[in-house]
Amino acid sequence: MPIWMEFKNTVLPWLLAAGVVAFLVSEHRQTTQALMTANSRLAEAVEQQGKALEGVRQLLASQGYTLPPLNAPQ
Repeated sequence: MPIWMEFKNTVLPWLLAAGVVAFLVSEHRQTTQALMTANSRLAEAVEQQGKALEGVRQLLASQGYTLPPLNAPQ
């Protein structure tokens, strides 16, 4: 059997499969990193909004208004 046929039938499919797997792993890592970055930004935004809400709560309390606690069920 010529060497090209041997390569084409035995080695080439494995090389292609290895390339596809490497590509999928790379894409998974990039996607995971993007999700972690977005989650981090969201957590920071939620924390800033919580601080702002606490400031509004303190301002209203200083003027005699009362609000229900933040952890009250809705």
